[in-house]
Amino acid sequence: MSKFKDIQYHLDEGTNVVSVEIKSFRAVGEKLILEERVYLEPGKEYILRMNDGKSKKLEDRKVVLQDFVLDQLGNPMDAVVMYQKNSTTTKVEITELAMAV
Repeated sequence: MSKFKDIQYHLDEGTNVVSVEIKSFRAVGEKLILEERVYLEPGKEYILRMNDGKSKKLEDRKVVLQDFVLDQLGNPMDAVVMYQKNSTTTKVEITELAMAV
């Protein structure tokens, strides 16, 4: 069973990324099953889920998305987020963000 993510982003009239949609799929045989869809916009609240288990303390923390960080090709791969608890900011991978409950 393999998993993959489809990342699509939307631009404003210029070249600014205004939203990102991440779809997580799981392949079962020849079928693709949509597991999760996350729609990211600056200023909205999300849950930070660390993918690699580096720091258990940071799992499931509420954050507010501040801005997207683009790679050399102009694709949004990271995001600047602010922790709601202490208002500090950090950079995380966009795939580590989930919809707030």
